Amino acid sequence: MFRHATTAAFAAAISVTPVAAATNLHINSAGIYTPGSVVVSFPDGAKSEYSALINFTASKAGGSSFDIIGFCVDLYHNIFVSVGSQLPISLDYHRAQLTSDGNGIGLSSAQASQIGGLATLGFTIAGSSDSDKFVKLAAIQQAIWTIEYPTLSFDGSGSFAGQQAYADAFVAAAPSLRGGARAFYADDGQTQGFVVAGVPEPASWALMIGGFVMVGASVRRRRALRAVAA
Repeated sequence: MFRHATTAAFAAAISVTPVAAATNLHINSAGIYTPGSVVVSFPDGAKSEYSALINFTASKAGGSSFDIIGFCVDLYHNIFVSVGSQLPISLDYHRAQLTSDGNGIGLSSAQASQIGGLATLGFTIAGSSDSDKFVKLAAIQQAIWTIEYPTLSFDGSGSFAGQQAYADAFVAAAPSLRGGARAFYADDGQTQGFVVAGVPEPASWALMIGGFVMVGASVRRRRALRAVAA
């Protein structure tokens, strides 16, 4: 998925024909903070991937820079980032509806809607003071990949305690979220694509808040039991 500035890539890059689209967003830097991890069962073997929200600084033509955040929707291309800080980069992107993973794999309208709902939830969590914020963000990314790539399996148990439990809950709730989904796709056709959020329906939002409070309580109980057992 993400390439760190000083480490080897986790995901293998695949060459495709560059997308013919007008540039409308320039990415100036990228970074991930307190990432989780997930083991992905690719056909050619298992690989470890960072599982996290990505932070960008960006600009439009002739405009000042601004911050945006996104979740990866493209496991088959890389992007260079820093972990814990912003790495200066220079990439051109265009904005579009979420209809594919950026590598030619199409998404159904149900997949796009569920991914958009999860992204909306993730962006809300990112702006909160939730004590489990980074665990949940890692789980949101894992859940997005799980919905997007149903032929692959994803194991998020190795990085954060509770990541897998949250990811399972997010996947189960996703069909009820029905969020809008927009994407950033790289103009070069060779760099990772990302999803940003729309606005969730009020009923879906109430379901998310209520359901994930219970998941958090369950995760905390399991932590307490492990501590007693130790």
